[in-house]
Order: sequence, then structure tokens, then C-alpha cells
Amino acid sequence: MALPDEVEALAAAESAALAAEEVELDYLTEGFKSMSYWFNACQEHWREAWHAGNYLTMDETMIMWAGVASIVLTFLPRKPTPLGFMIKTCVDAKTGILLSMELVEGKEIDRLKPFYEEVGHTVSFTIRAALPFDGSGRVIVADAWFGSYKTAIWLRKF
Repeated sequence: MALPDEVEALAAAESAALAAEEVELDYLTEGFKSMSYWFNACQEHWREAWHAGNYLTMDETMIMWAGVASIVLTFLPRKPTPLGFMIKTCVDAKTGILLSMELVEGKEIDRLKPFYEEVGHTVSFTIRAALPFDGSGRVIVADAWFGSYKTAIWLRKF
């Protein structure tokens, strides 16, 4: 399935913008680099447009795979959409408004992301997602995958 010319032009412009900004995205796979500019811009605008409440929730979301991408797929039989792209998310707990997201790209890529070396993949996402709210006194609500004693200790450092 070919992409419309407008989408290909937008992806090329976003890739050029990333290169021009010299953003450190070495850990991203080629399949995700074209989407990363859009992801980052969305997150920045969401945080500007929406003042998050006192409670944030970390969780994962599955986006159904349509068979048109070369990004790492995840299979979780317990999910309503078991095969797709997994995105780790941080949302405003009261409204469900998405504040932060990160595509799961596999262990090799996760190892290159900030905080991975210090705390591993489960805690490192929570830290990365919580950093924009550093010092705000917000409460993070998370299930067992995102919340742990180790996570709480690390979040107290910020």
C-alpha cells in the first residue's frame, strides 16, 4: 500500500526538521524516526494545552496492526487488540487525556534510552514520562508493571 504524496512529503519534511534540529534520536529505529517528530510535537502541544490534574496514570496501549509498517509488533492475548504496536502512556487520571507516549521498539532499542542503564526498562519509562511534571507534587497511579518500590525510590529523587 503506497502512501499518498502529501504523507510522504510530510514524513520527509519531519525527517529533515529532525536533522536540522540535531535532536538526539540515535536510539530510534528507522521505522519510528519518521513518526517521532509528530509524537514529540503532539506531546509538547498536549502539555501546553492541558494542565494535568493531580493524578497521572501510567499504562500501555495497543494500536491494531494493519500490516503496513516495519515497527516492532507486540502480541498480548489479554488485550482487546492483541497484535499491534504497544505504546506506553502517561495520562491525566481524571480526564484520560494523553500527556506522554513512547512506542515500544524492543529490548535492543530500550537499552539505548535515558535511565535504562541505571534502572532498567520498567522504571526508566516511568521516569521519562514523569520528568515533565518534576517537582509538581502530582501522584502517579500505576499497575504492578509500572509501579514498584524501585520506581517510587527513583521518583522521589526528582
